Amino acid sequence: YRADIYTIYRTTQHLASLVDDVLDLSQIEAQRLPLVKDRIDLGQDVIGKVVAIVGPLIERKGLFLKVEVEEGLPSLVADPVRLRQALLNLLVNATRVTKEGGITVRARQQGEELVVTVQDTGPGIDQKELPKLFREFTRLESQQNSEGSGLGLAISKHLIELHGGRIWVESTKGQGTTFYFTVPLPGALPTTSAGLVRKEGPLVSSPLPVCLVIHEDPVVVRLLARYIEGYRIVGLSSVQEVDSILEDLHPRAVVVAPQLADEVAPKVAAFSPEVPLIVCELPCMAEHLKRSGVFSYLTKPVEPELVATVMRRIVSNGEVKVLIVDDEPEAVRLLQRVLTLLPHPYTFYEAYDGFKALTLAKEVIPDVIFVDVLLPGMDGIQLIERLRAMPETRHIPVVIISARDREEGGLTMGKTIRITHWGPIELAQGMNYLRSILAALHSQHCSE
Repeated sequence: YRADIYTIYRTTQHLASLVDDVLDLSQIEAQRLPLVKDRIDLGQDVIGKVVAIVGPLIERKGLFLKVEVEEGLPSLVADPVRLRQALLNLLVNATRVTKEGGITVRARQQGEELVVTVQDTGPGIDQKELPKLFREFTRLESQQNSEGSGLGLAISKHLIELHGGRIWVESTKGQGTTFYFTVPLPGALPTTSAGLVRKEGPLVSSPLPVCLVIHEDPVVVRLLARYIEGYRIVGLSSVQEVDSILEDLHPRAVVVAPQLADEVAPKVAAFSPEVPLIVCELPCMAEHLKRSGVFSYLTKPVEPELVATVMRRIVSNGEVKVLIVDDEPEAVRLLQRVLTLLPHPYTFYEAYDGFKALTLAKEVIPDVIFVDVLLPGMDGIQLIERLRAMPETRHIPVVIISARDREEGGLTMGKTIRITHWGPIELAQGMNYLRSILAALHSQHCSE
């Protein structure tokens, strides 16, 4: 049955990938895909991590992979996850079409932007087909029988343009293909798809106004993007980049936590008296999870990169003991395979219900426990409570892995929302503010 099972597996993987691509594309088109920007190193934080993911696939095909990153490249202020997604799509596409030779990834500075190229030795593309490359659900005539959803390049184009960059392709039939994309340096003016400098307007590809959120937790930024309609939410994890981001984005408003308000306020006031500062206590998922006795929370299907990020905060020298608690043996094996790919020695222990997990935890004292929420007998939350009640297991980091998204019911935003304007508010505008606030208020005593 191996061939049949492998066919089922390949089909389901293709379907899962297609669903993910469609969801990303729908978020982009609905202008609700948040960017969480930070100062990053293009070579280390983007190219290096993508090559680590796709490198084994390229090697298994017998192809070479070269990486040429210009020394001394300046740092970027960008969303590393979305840039990695864009580059990964290009590399996977190049790997899919290349049968001999290999792929070369380059990065260099050109003026006020960084340029990344992905060059393959594949069959090349006919010039008349080049305009079709970045269209959704489009495959070239020469690639009709290849895998893929027909969305990867379109999504890459959207993600690069969200950063104010541009993407294009050059190819000669029979001589390979080279994709190029650019990302502007902090403070640089964004460019249009034609390469012309755009002197006015925000660093976004849509007319929706931008709301800048300064918060260390990207999960909170995504939460705001889910609930605040009519705005593009852009997150920033540190105050240091506020000046350059304000110049790039021209936001409608800036949202910040009270502890950062004094530091951010003069920067916003100096940028424009028309940009209000909204101060409120946004929830911090990390603190919420910590109070719940949870080290981290991952949603199925678990992405290897997220597992690697969690383990980097846990692992130390020597072998790491990992207890995986899930009532689905397939889920346990999958997580073991993901962890095995990480460059560290692990010893795995398995439990398929909460009671067995509790016994194992007391016997082996693992370095980390991965727990599914839905377990027979004793569920994951009850298991964590029992673990926290015992001195010998109280200190063990617990990572929840669940098919359910993180619960939001226990989160709060504090008691105050304050809006600061830097100049007089016109009467009509002020009345609109008050009307909106009154419409949003809800009192229990008014419900009778």
